[in-house]
Amino acid sequence: MYGINGDGQKYVPNAGSGLAPARFGADTDFNDLCLGTLWGASSSLAKLAVLDGIQPLGYALWNSAGAGAIMLAICAWKGMLPRMKAEHVRYYAICGALGVAAPNLNVAFVVGHIPAGIVAVALSTTPIMIYAIALVWRLERFDVMRASGLILALVGTLFIILPKASLRPPVRRLGFLWHC
Repeated sequence: MYGINGDGQKYVPNAGSGLAPARFGADTDFNDLCLGTLWGASSSLAKLAVLDGIQPLGYALWNSAGAGAIMLAICAWKGMLPRMKAEHVRYYAICGALGVAAPNLNVAFVVGHIPAGIVAVALSTTPIMIYAIALVWRLERFDVMRASGLILALVGTLFIILPKASLRPPVRRLGFLWHC
């Protein structure tokens, strides 16, 4: 993740000294491609796991704990272990529970009842909603191109998930909208 400072330059938050210049290039593009592929495949993998008999709670637990263990190992390998004071651990636990474990559990429960593609489309709206929230909270400046992309993405998503606007046979139950 990177932010934009007051001068309009990109920066990466750095635990040590504050701000470090952002690095962009082939290695970050490859990382983005890998992470995007894994994120896109997550709902299909969850559906395969649930259909194979794995309980949603167990799937979400091991998925979240495994991701946390891998990230901790990478941080240890790079010499960038997180701070472990009580307030930091509490923050990590809340962020992990609300930002990783709860969505994983939600996907694992929902994906057993609706097509994985619908879940994947619903999950892909997360960055769109984050931009909209950042605009409302005035964390981002309004940009016509971004707003146009946001509107286009929402319209495209509605064409896929809403039965009357869809180009495929209708989904009878739209209750998943409240679960995604």
